[in-house]
Amino acid sequence: MFWKKKDRGVAFVHADKCVGCGKCVKICRHHVLEMVAAENGKRAIANNTGRCTGCGKCVAICPQRTIGINF
Repeated sequence: MFWKKKDRGVAFVHADKCVGCGKCVKICRHHVLEMVAAENGKRAIANNTGRCTGCGKCVAICPQRTIGINF
């Protein structure tokens, strides 16, 4: 993608640790993350990773530390 910088990674979510607060979804301006239905409620997933710029805002805001960046 034209907006992806070569030196940045892509977000991923440990869905089993996610509590479904939605903070990461709200802060991502590229709509990489979304909430999906799970057995115990909702969970975040990184569904549109091609849009990820690796800015790390989702990593910083996650209270459970379930999001990381793959380099």
